[in-house]
Amino acid sequence: MPSERLIRTRLTILFFSIISLAISVLNSANARSAVILRDRARSDYASASHASLAISFESLQKNILLDVLPTAMLSAGLAIYGLVVALHPRFLWDHGSAWKLYAIAKIIISFVMIGAGGYLADHVHDLQSAFAIFNASDKMPYFSLMYYGGIAQAVYGSVLVLFAIIIVIVVIAIDRYQAKDSALNSTAHHAYHL
Repeated sequence: MPSERLIRTRLTILFFSIISLAISVLNSANARSAVILRDRARSDYASASHASLAISFESLQKNILLDVLPTAMLSAGLAIYGLVVALHPRFLWDHGSAWKLYAIAKIIISFVMIGAGGYLADHVHDLQSAFAIFNASDKMPYFSLMYYGGIAQAVYGSVLVLFAIIIVIVVIAIDRYQAKDSALNSTAHHAYHL
């Protein structure tokens, strides 16, 4: 792998690894918020006016926790792998397919992020009034964190999938151009020597 291409590949992996780390932190914050709000909903079962809302809200927070923890762990694992690949001076040189593995894992995790972010934003929005009740004594904007965090995660996953599609199209176009160019060059070379 030429050194210029190697540097570009390492910088690209480093960029996406830092963003994966940020997504992992966002999902960890959502998991922490889900635990706090789930516990608040449990403690509010005694209130007759909010009992059914508390049960629904607790169920939502349990599901959010099950939704964001795997995404946080996958994003953190991919970020660590990407940082090792990008920062280790000879790793890409010695393991030429490491960047392909990173790209494939990133695309798979992108689909997970689209689903997890969409689920989070949709279900949190449905119980927006419950956030106002169970978040009344706190200054932390849990609804905004979860709702807009879910949207951001789904958008980021969608952008990565779109980015992958564009890269595949560009690579195919470049390969076709190079094939035509080499065919023309060989024909011209053959005609010149006749």
